Amino acid sequence: LPPLPLDISLARPPRRHTSPLADTAPVVVYVLDPDPVMFGAAALFAFGQAAYFQANSEDQATEAVFRRLYVVGVGHTAEGFDLDGEGFNSGKLRELRRRDFPPRYHKAVREGRGLNPHAHR
Repeated sequence: LPPLPLDISLARPPRRHTSPLADTAPVVVYVLDPDPVMFGAAALFAFGQAAYFQANSEDQATEAVFRRLYVVGVGHTAEGFDLDGEGFNSGKLRELRRRDFPPRYHKAVREGRGLNPHAHR
């Protein structure tokens, strides 16, 4: 297989709301193919919950686990699809995703299947 350059992104729990257990018993959520939206959305959701349960232990509210949650994104390098502060190249991102994550009905995954019916988009 050819080399696959990846970017790894890490978001730690918000400092003010971090549980003392975050260093010794972290909870990790991996977001695969995180850009351009999913990494930020996952971190925003998880860390938005942390403040609600600041006064609770995990015995009192299971949601308090958000206070020791790390979000890790693993995906294509930003350069691979021209991701920057002003946007990205959707055509390049589509090519990368089709190459690395073909849909289950794609001929590359199951013999006898036709082309992706949505490939024209």
